[in-house]
Amino acid sequence: MLTIKTLLIVIVLTSIHAIAVAQTSLDKCRQATRRNYPEIRKLDIIRATCDCNLKNASMQWLPQVRIGGQFNWVNNVNNFNDLLANANPIASYALQYITNKILHLESEHPWQYAAGVSVTQNIWDGGASVLRKSAARAEAESREAEVEVNLQAVEDQLDEVYFSILLLERRLELAENRIGILTDNFRKLQNLHREGYVSDMDVSKMDVEILSAEQMADEIRYGIKVFRISLSLLTGMNMACEKLVVPAEPATGADFLRPEFRLLESQRKMLSLQEKKLNVELMPKIGLFAEAGYGYPNRNIFLNLTGNKPTFNAQAGIRVIFNLSPLYTRSRDKSTISNRMEMLNIQGDILNFNFNLQNQRLLQEAERLRECLRRDKRILELRTKLRIAAEKRLEEGEIDLTELLKDINEENNAALQSNIHSLTLLKTLHQQSRTGM
Repeated sequence: MLTIKTLLIVIVLTSIHAIAVAQTSLDKCRQATRRNYPEIRKLDIIRATCDCNLKNASMQWLPQVRIGGQFNWVNNVNNFNDLLANANPIASYALQYITNKILHLESEHPWQYAAGVSVTQNIWDGGASVLRKSAARAEAESREAEVEVNLQAVEDQLDEVYFSILLLERRLELAENRIGILTDNFRKLQNLHREGYVSDMDVSKMDVEILSAEQMADEIRYGIKVFRISLSLLTGMNMACEKLVVPAEPATGADFLRPEFRLLESQRKMLSLQEKKLNVELMPKIGLFAEAGYGYPNRNIFLNLTGNKPTFNAQAGIRVIFNLSPLYTRSRDKSTISNRMEMLNIQGDILNFNFNLQNQRLLQEAERLRECLRRDKRILELRTKLRIAAEKRLEEGEIDLTELLKDINEENNAALQSNIHSLTLLKTLHQQSRTGM
């Protein structure tokens, strides 16, 4: 029974420890930020819209059915007597007698009506449906790229917050370490004070130094709290107690395409499709058609002259249509597309220039920081030795308190500079890897 209790206690303590040391990486925060940022929801809408447009483009190959009717009045109708008006009077009278009394031919009625149905089936649309599908995909890619540009800006903002927290936490560790060193020396001073080796002013001076260090540590803790609140808002997770993992250096040569370049490429693709559309508009459209209707007048003019009764009419065949209207604006349309393409090329050159400039600046900054780090380690080792030596000399009464405090502060500053250089180098390398250069 004791063994089971011991096992349960170990399991509980292990679980508590695992929760207490929950860690979060930079990549995990980036993924959470993407999921949490409201604009990410646009991607689903863009894809759904693209699917609808693609399906609509496919519907163009289904038979097109139109049903309609009309009722109208015509001022000039076919009249057989009008044909005989200029003929010989005797012949005209005889023909009118025959047509009116014997054949009963009359003029068409001015009130006319019809109702019918028309069915057309595309055989070849000149590539319009294929072009429409390509345009739908290109538009979706362009809009997705616009969203990615905004998401990239949010991720860059997250990186600033993430590395700021890491830097402040390093500063807090150093501040707490400095407080510990000052506190140990404060105890030694109190012992020396009781023995009469140091004055009250020295003790008070050390006490003030500790209070100042604690005040600075409190300010750092407040800064960490503010940045962690920002991190929680960006990621949508509670980051108040999460341990942030210091990221490793990014792999060299890793491919990263800036979304701004993807956006430009998708816009170029859309302009290319617009240029193709100019040619498609001039292509012939071939299709089958069938029409059927019921009404008056009939297609047979002689039946119309014998009465105004409605009849059934039908026709079917193949139709070829050339639309020449686009020729009116073709040259200007091509010029407009060419100008827009040139504007995109200029925008691409601007992006290349800016990101290349940023990349070179970051590379030089990384080289400078590496050089600083090579010296930081040696400087910190020497500062630590000087501080330890000063503590011994103070105990032996060889130096005053001011010299010791100076060595303690310089050691702390050396450690702080080393940590700043280390984290700034990591931040610089991550920024450089995301320039796309």
